[in-house]
Amino acid sequence: MRHWQLGRIDNGKIHIGKIGEYLGLVDGSQIFSVLFRYDDGESRSYELVLSNFGPENYKQICQLTFYIKDQPGACAQVSKFLSDRDVDILNSSSLTTIPHKAMVWRMLADISYFGEPSELIEEFASLKRMGSAKIDKLNSMELETSKISERYTTGSAGKGSNVIAKTIKQREKSPSPMKDGMFEIPKEFLEEMGGIKNGQPVLLVDDPDNYALSVTFLPLDIKPVGFKFIVPDRPGAVGIIVDTLAAHNLNIISISSDVMIYNDSMSLDIVADARYSENVDVIRSDLESAFASAKGRFELIKMENISI
Repeated sequence: MRHWQLGRIDNGKIHIGKIGEYLGLVDGSQIFSVLFRYDDGESRSYELVLSNFGPENYKQICQLTFYIKDQPGACAQVSKFLSDRDVDILNSSSLTTIPHKAMVWRMLADISYFGEPSELIEEFASLKRMGSAKIDKLNSMELETSKISERYTTGSAGKGSNVIAKTIKQREKSPSPMKDGMFEIPKEFLEEMGGIKNGQPVLLVDDPDNYALSVTFLPLDIKPVGFKFIVPDRPGAVGIIVDTLAAHNLNIISISSDVMIYNDSMSLDIVADARYSENVDVIRSDLESAFASAKGRFELIKMENISI
């Protein structure tokens, strides 16, 4: 499944487009942002994180999942249970899993006006033990603390990395409006990054679990190439391809895979930067040579330059 898109900076603005729809980053929304500076002692790079939820909002946001009966009034019981406790439903989605039998309602919820997560769990459990008619259409409730705070405080360098991450915050924490699908980068961030040019390529990656969008800034001379493969669904299949690309100095930007036939075949999509590759045309023949000596179905469906 694709969770990214490429774009360019346009007069200090970034076109968000469709990748922001599921995250709530649409026209009319107010967007909070934080900038991370990553330094490994040799070079420096930046990541811009965008979300509808600001640094002051995330502390009492939880992930709630209700397993309910697929009957009229079930969603109303969920809403009443939460509203009676001043719990605010934020982003949510529901899906019928078994028609006329069961459905699931997942949501981000703000419990800051209620209390602690453990107290909400206990109140639901108490009503279930009593057999209360107030939630007789609700089977169960699960609660997890949201990880949104980590996107605002730790960045994405990962544990065990020698990269030092520093948070660059705005002096004024007011959100920026989204208009015509564009987000305007705060001037403070542009000043911090310094060398960012108009027309600079950017990579947008969504984080659906945390309702956040990551924006990273790519080199001006990047040469993105897209590959689409069919490979065997077995250990080592992906390795044959990425080893061949690495031998040609292609730096992988994105990998996504989907099983087509379990334990038989899968699709594999790769986007890589070919600016350090001396001869991109040779890559096709080398891939085909690698496929010829490998077991199972390997097929290069498409290989093309990607325009940004």
